[in-house]
Amino acid sequence: MKRIKTLKSRSQETKQRRLPHLLLIVAVLTGGFLILLYFFNASDIPLQRTVDDPFILLTGRFEPDLNTADPQNNGFRILFEAIGKNMFVKPPGDNRWTALCERLGLDPDTVPQTTWLPLSAHLEKAYPKDGVPPENDYPPFQKQRMAERKMSTSPWTLEEFPFMKDWLETNAEALDKIVEAGRSDLFFQPKIRTSSTEPFLRILADSDRIAARELIGALLIRSLFRINDPETADAAIDDAVAACRLGIHCSNSPWGLDRNPFAAEIALETVVELLRGDRLNAERLRRFAHEIDRFPRDPYTLEEVLDTGRYAALDLVDRLSRETIRRNDPLLEGAALPAAGKGEGIDWNRVAESVDRFFAETAGIVGETNPITRDLLPEYPAAVARQKLAKSDWYLPSRSGRSEIAGDAIAFRCVYSPKLLAQYRERRQTRIHLLRLAVALEQYRLEKGRYPETLALLEPKFIASVPGDPCLPPGTACHYVLEVSPNQPVTVDGANDGVNNGVSNGSNDGANPDPSRYGYLLYSVWIDRSDDRGCVREELMKKAYNGDVRVRMPSDEIIYRIPE
Repeated sequence: MKRIKTLKSRSQETKQRRLPHLLLIVAVLTGGFLILLYFFNASDIPLQRTVDDPFILLTGRFEPDLNTADPQNNGFRILFEAIGKNMFVKPPGDNRWTALCERLGLDPDTVPQTTWLPLSAHLEKAYPKDGVPPENDYPPFQKQRMAERKMSTSPWTLEEFPFMKDWLETNAEALDKIVEAGRSDLFFQPKIRTSSTEPFLRILADSDRIAARELIGALLIRSLFRINDPETADAAIDDAVAACRLGIHCSNSPWGLDRNPFAAEIALETVVELLRGDRLNAERLRRFAHEIDRFPRDPYTLEEVLDTGRYAALDLVDRLSRETIRRNDPLLEGAALPAAGKGEGIDWNRVAESVDRFFAETAGIVGETNPITRDLLPEYPAAVARQKLAKSDWYLPSRSGRSEIAGDAIAFRCVYSPKLLAQYRERRQTRIHLLRLAVALEQYRLEKGRYPETLALLEPKFIASVPGDPCLPPGTACHYVLEVSPNQPVTVDGANDGVNNGVSNGSNDGANPDPSRYGYLLYSVWIDRSDDRGCVREELMKKAYNGDVRVRMPSDEIIYRIPE
């Protein structure tokens, strides 16, 4: 009996001794679980800040509801509404604009107006996916404000925004360090730390996404104010590039900023809007495009976001440089135009017109998603032309997988694998390709006195082989140019969907080209070895990699290939 009591007593003592250890283990496990939960859901943790806080004003929280009543969750949008009014109409009774101006010590009626749209692409109510609302859809007061700002030549100054001036000056050193680090590949290697960059590269840690977002916003705002001063315009480009690199990194790290390209898109789109119009000359714009082009391309890099940024910047360069399309234009950067003739006697105005019509038709054929501009093609139906061209012409048509181009001497039809299309949104390469063909046709006309009936008549000296796509690793894709006679419906390997695109996209719209408008058809086909979506038929791929692609026609069969 006594032995039993002794055993019970010892058992109780053992339990009492083990209890603290068990509690400690439970606490550690619970803490670890909470830490993991924080890492995976950091973007959902509410900010414990007020609307007066500089960080919440600069960056805030992004919520899907534009009209949320909680300003703490809408600080970024409130701020940019305050700065630019964003060209969209405020809901009736919305007093956030006035309230914020009062907090900033500003007069709501005297703050400069602008057409800067940093967040427009993410605000569907304000900026539909298929383009901005027609000008006539804006209320009279909004159009008046837009016109006033458009006519104004006075640049923004930090003196107009004392709150932001103080904040940016206070944090100037930190922002400068970020810009300095942005010139290297450190943004893409978060494990690398140095004594000089450690305090500032901590923003790259996956657990500190809020700070990264704040710095992106701060860099873009500082770039906005610097861009108007000739002495700081180059520094503004550095700020913009650093913001882009930071946004891209945060979007691509395994636990990136909200696990999507949101920050990178905002940075890129803001910069592009920032560089619009007379805010920057063509030379600085080219520099920005060049800096974007230098971004490292690694497995975590979002090709689509990166290409979109470079594509948009180069598009703006194109707009500023249309009248200077020449053999030695910096845009072409050594593009392999045909060597014969060196361009003497070529009607460059005709070439430039063909190139412009190329892009106008590209936008017009898929006008539902790529509205055209009234300036490029004024004779287009008013129902389409009334949609003001915004950012949508930066993209080749991605939904339909095809584009059509008509010019005085050129008809050009492209077919892209949708997977490759997302990686091939670089207008420069497409423009170079088209320029090559335009020059070849002009040279043929100079020698023969007329344009060729088919491309088969063009001698090799007139057409340079198409270089490999710089955006793709070697061996990933091949580029084949196929020529067929006019006035013939065409199918490629049985993709008989009624669309002359060579690849079945399921859109049986019967959209064969009008023979009266096209002198010939040129098929440019990208074949992706890794495309498993069924967009490119396997038989076509096999034949392509065997060295030829067959274009089947009702009467005969032509095999034509420009070698790599």
